[in-house]
Amino acid sequence: MATAVANRGTRPLVPFAVLAARAGVHWLAHQLQSGEAGRGVVQQQQQKQWRAVKLGSLALGCMAVYSSMAVARLAVYLTHYFLLQNRLLELLEFHIVSDHIFLAATMLICLHAELVCLMSDMLRTIRSGSGGSSDAVSWREGALTLLFVAALFLYLFTAADMYYTAKYFHFPLETFFTTVLVFIMFQLPVVLWLTRQRELQ
Repeated sequence: MATAVANRGTRPLVPFAVLAARAGVHWLAHQLQSGEAGRGVVQQQQQKQWRAVKLGSLALGCMAVYSSMAVARLAVYLTHYFLLQNRLLELLEFHIVSDHIFLAATMLICLHAELVCLMSDMLRTIRSGSGGSSDAVSWREGALTLLFVAALFLYLFTAADMYYTAKYFHFPLETFFTTVLVFIMFQLPVVLWLTRQRELQ
């Protein structure tokens, strides 16, 4: 019981962990590149180029988006809990929102955003390879590739867990309402935000 509660309490932090790892990779690679670069105009140009992606694509924006989603998710939980406590849903045979599926779906959205940003980071690193230190570029490419694989595994594992839970532990309408709610509240806005950021950059 305690383990299940602990897992549910830490699962929302998974996208933040991936984001922190991605920012850490860029920061360490930047330090490595700065230490190896020579002095003069070439060094200044390289530092400006690498500083542009120092923390990765949309790092601060992703932090704000994930935090906003966490606050909104908490608001939905509290609203649903209030309705249950006041017996406003007692005529229904199922909960309107499944907390497990709701949490898993928001995690999928955040991990999807991280996968997009990781792909963007890898492409930028490859394109800037000729202007930076070979060791720094190679280290960054390898670390980002491993992180992309890890994020993809987490995405697929969460999707499989979500499917299994929805199939065996929830009513179909409960799963449907949760999916629609998550799509309207989070998936659509995040996709539009990523598309907008791509157009701006």
